Amino acid sequence: MASNITYDDLVNNDRFVSSAYRSLVALGETPSQNRKEIVDDFLTKKRYFENNLVTTLGVASDVKYMTGSQKNEFGAALSMVDQIPNFHEEGGAPGFDAVKDHLLSALADPTNLLGAFAGMASFGVGGAAVLGAKETAKQTTKNYLKAKMRAAIAPAILESTVTGAGASFRNIKKQQTEIDVGNRTDLDISEAALVGVIEGPASVLAGGALSTGLGLGIRKLDDTVGDTAAAQWLVRNMLPRSVCKLF
Repeated sequence: MASNITYDDLVNNDRFVSSAYRSLVALGETPSQNRKEIVDDFLTKKRYFENNLVTTLGVASDVKYMTGSQKNEFGAALSMVDQIPNFHEEGGAPGFDAVKDHLLSALADPTNLLGAFAGMASFGVGGAAVLGAKETAKQTTKNYLKAKMRAAIAPAILESTVTGAGASFRNIKKQQTEIDVGNRTDLDISEAALVGVIEGPASVLAGGALSTGLGLGIRKLDDTVGDTAAAQWLVRNMLPRSVCKLF
């Protein structure tokens, strides 16, 4: 069903702009006096609240100190924002800002950083397998890469588990805050679990997709420069630096 509220409606809505401004102040921000910038700042705050654990916890803490009227006003402003179309649809917020906020908030989320460090911590076990793979793998690009990636599976699974648990925790704190401001009545554990299931394995799935794509060019490289040289070229030029370190 199409939304009855657009991004421009929010910018031109005096009541919303005032509510957004006062909510930002209550959350410790120093908003602009420009109505469009106030709306944009509020949207950014909401995106970080939903995608970045530090901001989620910060907003949750600030809400605890709000008065009843401040909570109601913040909740009403969040509800209005939820009614506008997605950024890629007509009437939605500016697409560049939306994509930037979602990307930066996710990259800065300590949940994702913790998952990466957890994967690195398990490298002590996987490292021996990586070092031995070069000697034991058959000298074909396919088996060479498979042996390397197999040695990295354990760190990837650990990273996925930690990231998923953190994402679920973030969602629970988000829901609790939404309860505090009157936007929901009950905690939905299934929603939190689903968020964890989706976000946890995301990096592993992305790596699998990358591996599949790389496979399309492997045989041609084999024929041109040789098996091991082809594999090394793919590692140096196609894989992320963090993965290259495993090789």
